[in-house]
Amino acid sequence: MRVLSSTVGLIVLLSSGTALAASVPRHEPLNITLIGDEVNPHGLTDAELTQPEDLVAALQAADSGLSIASLVDAGSGCVDEGLAALPDTDVLIYFAHRAATYCSGSNAQGDLTDATRAVLERGGGVLVFHHGLYTGDGKTPILQLLGGVADEISLEQSGQRVIAVSSDHFVTTNELEYTEQTPFEAPQLRIPGDSYPSFTNAPDERYPDTRLFLDGREDLELLFMSDYAGPQILGYDLRRPSWSGHVVFYQPGESQQLAVDDRDGNNFQILANAIYYLGTTQDEPIDPPDDPPEPQGSTGSVESGSEGSSGGPPPSSSGSGTSAAGETTGTPSADTDTAGVSDDTAQGGCQVGNPPALWALLLPLLPLLGRRRRQPRA
Repeated sequence: MRVLSSTVGLIVLLSSGTALAASVPRHEPLNITLIGDEVNPHGLTDAELTQPEDLVAALQAADSGLSIASLVDAGSGCVDEGLAALPDTDVLIYFAHRAATYCSGSNAQGDLTDATRAVLERGGGVLVFHHGLYTGDGKTPILQLLGGVADEISLEQSGQRVIAVSSDHFVTTNELEYTEQTPFEAPQLRIPGDSYPSFTNAPDERYPDTRLFLDGREDLELLFMSDYAGPQILGYDLRRPSWSGHVVFYQPGESQQLAVDDRDGNNFQILANAIYYLGTTQDEPIDPPDDPPEPQGSTGSVESGSEGSSGGPPPSSSGSGTSAAGETTGTPSADTDTAGVSDDTAQGGCQVGNPPALWALLLPLLPLLGRRRRQPRA
């Protein structure tokens, strides 16, 4: 565990005025806690793979654009000091493939889930980065809280397109340079047909089986999608009724060079945008209705990945699509059953999930996907 601090990242400029660093508005220094672990299912080299220590180094770099008061780096296998830091944390970065344990080896996942909920309720934010959303033995309750689960992976040299489907959210717009325009639509997710700004990450790890946990009371905005096997969710902004804070998920992150080494690149800028947004954005909690809508079926699921289109041939893949699964409350219990989610999945493994066909459950949940526009406080 390391406790680090830094000053505001400096923005270096060429004489032509081109920025060589990430850039966000000036802000009060943030207290950040990172809970992550090291996994390497594809056998990449240290220089190729993004690990927690690489993310820490990038955030602490002078060109990160961020002002950081403290950064607590706690592994998922020894979370004691990370848990101790959460009451004062502005932004939690959840980058853990495995369930949490105390340094003694005892189970800490329940305590981490409760502490994460407390962060969100008091107005802190959570950035779920890359394999933080991946399923694992014991992770189901925290994944339900954070809004999604991924259950299949593949590393593709052709990568994936990152399509910004939210036109004026801070995370999708601040200081980003999109090099492509991609025709795209996902009517089942209320994303209308249009030409959207995009860029291609290559190589990249894909999560072709990604599902959302919804119950009808949350405020969800889809931020990024891809199109390699029908519509695929790459990023979202979520707030549940009892929270003052937000969760932002961003999936691309396997390649160290693309994700964190290139601080002038889109991927790191998106991470910097998300951290700034989460650390400076708070909303008044919304009291749940007296009779919240019941999830459809046992889990209130929406499936995507079968319809929608984009222009031009997308990178090839054998993905199974994206679906969204719901929970019965905003604070799920450890024994909540969910569609296609198994706590029997081997830790760090690459098990393939086969979500059931749940198109009949789609229409009642479409109103959840209204796309509200948010900007952080000035």
